[in-house]
Amino acid sequence: MKKILLLAVIIGLMINISFAQTKTGKKSGMFAGIGYSFMIYTNPDVTDIYPSFDFRTGSFNTEINPYLGYKLSETVSLEFSPSIIYSKSGGSKGFYYQSTSNTNYYYLPSPAYIFAIPLNLKMRLFPFAAKGSIISKGIFFGVSAGAMFIREEYDNQIYTNENMNNLLNLRNVSNVTWAPNTLLSLGYSNDQQFSYGFELGYRFVPLSLKRDYPLATSLASNMNAVVLNIKIGFNF
Repeated sequence: MKKILLLAVIIGLMINISFAQTKTGKKSGMFAGIGYSFMIYTNPDVTDIYPSFDFRTGSFNTEINPYLGYKLSETVSLEFSPSIIYSKSGGSKGFYYQSTSNTNYYYLPSPAYIFAIPLNLKMRLFPFAAKGSIISKGIFFGVSAGAMFIREEYDNQIYTNENMNNLLNLRNVSNVTWAPNTLLSLGYSNDQQFSYGFELGYRFVPLSLKRDYPLATSLASNMNAVVLNIKIGFNF
């Protein structure tokens, strides 16, 4: 009987200690999640080829953004934030390009594809985390920077002019390049175990302007874009 009572006391103490640890335990600071973005390119040389909405093909400029990070304090967090960007166009607009023979021809992409992977490190600053309300504590400013891999490919229809009366040739063109990119943003993220949030930002992507290929990334000076991101995640 004494052994049974002693065992019951020990089990009770273990339960109380375990409950107290669970009740007062803190999050590890690690967090992870995924976001989905809609993008609007702001350079006309890019938007002519990749409009925000292409109703003929039912496509628009999208970005998938997985992330993994650590909260250093209430006000600062760091994360690895790569993305996968995919844009497609059915070829409603074209452009003039000077070929190697120094002749300007009109190129109509049909279709055009661009695939990019920004490999970024990101810092988020929560300025109201210490003294703000429940809602304002989740407001943050973000800065993200790194290298971006870009691959673009067209099936170009080549005409003498934009009237497209005389088809000269069909030519498949592709190119791979790297560019720096920086994303400045303002957003909101809650601090619950299951988190959600949104972010509005502007991405700067300067391009080299080598003009070696009849592609938007060869002709445009930049691939800057407005980015609206909706995300869900988990705080460990």
